[in-house]
Amino acid sequence: MRIGRRPGRSGRRGAAALVFAGAVLSAIAAAMLGGCTDPVRDAEIEALGPEEPGVSPNPEHRPGQPCLHCHSQGGPAENKPFAIAGTVFETDQPGSKGADAIYVQFVDSAGGGPREIPQTGPSGNFYIPLQDWPDLKYPVRVGLYQDLNAPPTVIMKSLINREGSCNFCHRPNLADPTDFEIDDSRSSAGQIYMRSGS
Repeated sequence: MRIGRRPGRSGRRGAAALVFAGAVLSAIAAAMLGGCTDPVRDAEIEALGPEEPGVSPNPEHRPGQPCLHCHSQGGPAENKPFAIAGTVFETDQPGSKGADAIYVQFVDSAGGGPREIPQTGPSGNFYIPLQDWPDLKYPVRVGLYQDLNAPPTVIMKSLINREGSCNFCHRPNLADPTDFEIDDSRSSAGQIYMRSGS
């Protein structure tokens, strides 16, 4: 005598649907709790290495590095997101000092710009908080000014098309690059600088 019923196809489908729904809900919960990361970005951040000894995270840290790896949604500094950020050096020479007090003016494809024109600090770093340019529309033109009442000292020849980290494309020039660094430099436009050092 059989007491229970053997589940038919519809019973198996229902069980499979419940398992699938449980897996989806688990994935959503993990993402909401921070369990879901971007492995490509994580590897890029790890490749940047640790902070310089004695330098704490502040507006002058990590000159020449791609700021938005950390300062964007999902990054370790996502509580301080940037629209655009980068570093301007005094010259094109490897190891050049950062260019201080340079205005970095941007105009986007809609003719807009950030609420305030950013100015570099002692390390040459500048940044635009995302809240100061939430409606940024690529592509973007950029010019460097020592004096906002004078013509620009440097105008970028191409447009910024999608990347808010200026140093993603403009990596610092190296004095004695390794073979790997030489290969890597072929995808770089070179550091942003105010004047030629040669």
